Amino acid sequence: MDVINTAPSTFLFSVIQVMVRLAMTLLLGKLFCIDMKLLLLASNANIGGPTTACAMVTAKGWTSLVVPGFSLAFWSLHSNFSWHWMWIDL
Repeated sequence: MDVINTAPSTFLFSVIQVMVRLAMTLLLGKLFCIDMKLLLLASNANIGGPTTACAMVTAKGWTSLVVPGFSLAFWSLHSNFSWHWMWIDL
């Protein structure tokens, strides 16, 4: 396959996935009255991992959320890998 031809569609697919995930997170968060900081942190941690979650909360000045953000991202990655390997074993 030619990378030049497939890259734009793959990028668009990824952008759509991230936007739908963010929209659903914000919609459900508003429905359940969850703080916007926590919603944005959860979305970032699940998509970008621990590094981007810590970078975001540090850049925003939300220093009290560094450890929860790292923990959320770490356990999210752990559960994703666990499910991945479970499905391969099946």
